[in-house]
Amino acid sequence: MTPQQDKSQDPVNILIAEDSPTQAEQLKYILEEHGYTVTVAANGKLALTAIEKHPPTLVISDVVMPEMDGFQLCRQIKADETLKNIPVVLLTALSDPHDVIRGLQCGADNFITKPYEEKYLITRIQFILANRALLRQEKTEMGIKIFFEGQHYFITSERQQILNLLLSTYETAVEKNQELIRIQNELKALNEQLEEKVKERTAVLTAEIAERKRAEKHILKLNRVYAILSGVNQAIVRIRELQALFEEVCRIAVEPGGFRMAWIGLVDDTTRQIRSVASAGESGGYLEGIHI
Repeated sequence: MTPQQDKSQDPVNILIAEDSPTQAEQLKYILEEHGYTVTVAANGKLALTAIEKHPPTLVISDVVMPEMDGFQLCRQIKADETLKNIPVVLLTALSDPHDVIRGLQCGADNFITKPYEEKYLITRIQFILANRALLRQEKTEMGIKIFFEGQHYFITSERQQILNLLLSTYETAVEKNQELIRIQNELKALNEQLEEKVKERTAVLTAEIAERKRAEKHILKLNRVYAILSGVNQAIVRIRELQALFEEVCRIAVEPGGFRMAWIGLVDDTTRQIRSVASAGESGGYLEGIHI
């Protein structure tokens, strides 16, 4: 990755105050990849000591830390005449509106929400560094007393700090909204894909069910035929008288076999008519019209 820092300018030293070694290392790696010199402190107290010994160009601090949190660290920096011009960026989830009030109270210059995208982080840092001179020129302090959620707050941040902080808060809200829209669009696309797959799968299952029903119906028919043949075979072995055998075969076809009607006919060689010799079930006059 090509460093974004202009080599003709003084090197930019950034101090990170972060109690999570993993997050600190990740942030350090991103900043160094863009050409910045980075120092890491594990909490606000250690960060303040390091800042007093070697003032950095910029401080990026997590809000929630042991010993001294990010708001306290920022307040200490802004209270020191020799350090107050150092821009302080607070890393926060920004899930509580009070975070904005606390940021204004302690004099923070910017917010960056976690988790952050690398491009957004670097753009914010470049903006802050580009406006350092403007911050140094804006010396007029103003006091604003506000009432928020049952509490009074007195804000003494400089006008440019307030503007930058509120703009960064608004920009964060816009970015989160765009991210939400992107996620919603992705979810919509996934839902459409899922619905299509459900339709395809439903069609396949419907075809499978229909085929299974056809197969089951065919098996039932084969079982019925098998049962009839088995019964007929037993009747042939059991019954010796021919007429009784014919009648039993018809009965087997209708009763256990499940056919609506069964009959056995003999052909008269002279008249070529079929004479019904045995039947079972409901013929409905069908047999009267049989001839060859």
